[in-house]
Amino acid sequence: MDQSAGRLEPVTETGRFHTVLLHLNRPALIAYRMRQRRVELLAARKELLEEENRELRSIIQAQEKYIARLVDLMGD
Repeated sequence: MDQSAGRLEPVTETGRFHTVLLHLNRPALIAYRMRQRRVELLAARKELLEEENRELRSIIQAQEKYIARLVDLMGD
């Protein structure tokens, strides 16, 4: 399948036959596949952003501990 275009690309003659017979590349199905692909990409992007957010929060927490330790050392 050509995911960027939402079209099925048959690999065999049997696949080509069924693609034509069942009209598997009709506009409504192409639009559906494109919507589904967008949903998948957005979900993947959301997951990546959430992971990045967790990592940044961890870095901030470590830096806050480091700063607190430095403040303690400077106060002594």
